[in-house]
Amino acid sequence: MSKPQVTSSAANSALILLAAVLLLSIFTYWPSLSNGFTNWDDNVYVTANEHIAWNSKNLDVLATKEVAGNFHPLTMWSLAFDHKSLKSGGIDPVPYHRTNLLLHLLNVLLVFFFVRHLRFGPVTAVLVAAVFAVHPMHVESVAWVSGRKDVLYSFFFLAALVLYPWARLQAGARQWGAWGALLLLYILACLSKPAAIILPGVLWLLEWYEDPKSAFKPAFLLKLLPFLLLGAWFAYQTLHYQEAVGAVAEGYFTGFEKMLFAGFGLSVYVLKFFLPTGLAALHPAPDPGFAPEGRFYLGLGFSLLLLGLSAWAFMAKKRLLFLGLGFYLLNLLLVLGFVKVGSALYAERYTYLSYIGLSILLFGGIEWWVKQENLKKGLQIAGALGVLAFAWASTKQIPVWKNSESLWTQIIARYPQEKNYQYRGYDYYLNKQFDKALADFEKAYALNPNNEVSSQIRAICLQKLNKPAEALAAYVEYTKKFPPKAAVALEMGNCHKALGQNARTTQYYEEAVRLDPQLADTWNDLAILHFAEKNYSRALECIDKALALKPDNLAILNNRAGVRLTAKDYRGCIEDATRSLGINPQQKQILLYRSEAYRLSGQQSEASADRAKAAGM
Repeated sequence: MSKPQVTSSAANSALILLAAVLLLSIFTYWPSLSNGFTNWDDNVYVTANEHIAWNSKNLDVLATKEVAGNFHPLTMWSLAFDHKSLKSGGIDPVPYHRTNLLLHLLNVLLVFFFVRHLRFGPVTAVLVAAVFAVHPMHVESVAWVSGRKDVLYSFFFLAALVLYPWARLQAGARQWGAWGALLLLYILACLSKPAAIILPGVLWLLEWYEDPKSAFKPAFLLKLLPFLLLGAWFAYQTLHYQEAVGAVAEGYFTGFEKMLFAGFGLSVYVLKFFLPTGLAALHPAPDPGFAPEGRFYLGLGFSLLLLGLSAWAFMAKKRLLFLGLGFYLLNLLLVLGFVKVGSALYAERYTYLSYIGLSILLFGGIEWWVKQENLKKGLQIAGALGVLAFAWASTKQIPVWKNSESLWTQIIARYPQEKNYQYRGYDYYLNKQFDKALADFEKAYALNPNNEVSSQIRAICLQKLNKPAEALAAYVEYTKKFPPKAAVALEMGNCHKALGQNARTTQYYEEAVRLDPQLADTWNDLAILHFAEKNYSRALECIDKALALKPDNLAILNNRAGVRLTAKDYRGCIEDATRSLGINPQQKQILLYRSEAYRLSGQQSEASADRAKAAGM
């Protein structure tokens, strides 16, 4: 394929258009800088990650520790670099979103130069970069803090693709240096996200595009060998980490079902390239044993046609067609469901790089196949209008990633499933919006009354809303279905306490400490209940258990001093009060306790001294 002739004025126009694309990207994604965190992986990566602050100790941990079943230390280091605590508490989300946007803008530039190196004209390169910049299916990778791995690995991946045309033309020492730089970029990409392991396949595809014969020469294949060996190692590590956290669901689906998933994924991504509707952060896979719907067979049929077309393009040396389809297929190969990882049928973030192939095929086809200049310009204008439509759709999708509520509200609108209600309900619960949390957990419970989490949290929400009788009824339902749990017994005791039923409160508190003897505060509460019933011996047993767990807790220690005083154990009361005053001398009530114990044990001078101190407070 000969290089198109480009005048300097056309090149300048292309740079102006590229600048316009970058400005459109900034305008489109600027609202993402006001987004916060979500409870969809952001908690695991950042907000609940104890090692997220930037320091040498944490960097050592992040270099070896898996996160959410993945090993991507470079991504974790970049997130740690963005860490900034807010004065009001918590973590500032702005630096994370700012870095994501910056990386995305750099990727837009790399896409432009990559397409130019393929010898397409500047307008084609601009349009491909523009679709990459503002396609709504890419919002997830940019506007989601945990999408950092996508924009970061893509930066190194695309940098390697931009470098490759130059590297393949070098000779001697410069050739080894160029390929060493490619290998370094490959390692950095894999350390950002293991999906980068397909880079050697893309490099082979680019070599075939340049010279189909050269792609099979031993000299070239030998250069790819280090990439393949490293890729195999990263693939092994990824599967190891995924299996360790139970994310690989190999036994749940048959081989044919996995083929249906793969075929459906390939076809739905093509459809959403042109018509990106029905967006959501989670598109759940069917449950194991599902009855395949017609859409799965249609998707498989379309995908087989796509593969057949790719094979024909290869055999017929239709370089543009094979390049576009090959780039699309290779960048989706690992996420088509042959190895089932996670619960998604397909995910929008998987298109971040793969859509470059479809864009090259679309706009490159217009450039190379359409001979009439007026028609070509008309189609390019139509493409530009499509880009603007994509940007508008992205501005509607970006606020979805503002917080957990907005995220799960969109997901629930498309998939009103039990787990989705749980995710949103738990976010409401953590933000003390107990009425909304209860509504979601009621819906989750209605969908699956045998889910332990929904059963327990709906009861807790009723408690938080000061409805102890209804909460108690919910707990009773829980106990009929699930094994005894200390936390549930404790809360049932609290419900009875709120209803003024002390005997039943005592019964459930006793059950709670039987199930979990480490509940120091519950032992203390039990002591108070038994004390009120004048069961001093059991009260002392309970408070001794509490003190064994919290030996320096003043409230518990002072309670025992009071119980001992009432039980006429004056020496014990004096010992506890003296120990308590040694921790905090400014306790008037404890001085009076000890004074009374001294008086009743016949130590009048000590009693008078304590009364005098108390009077002076």
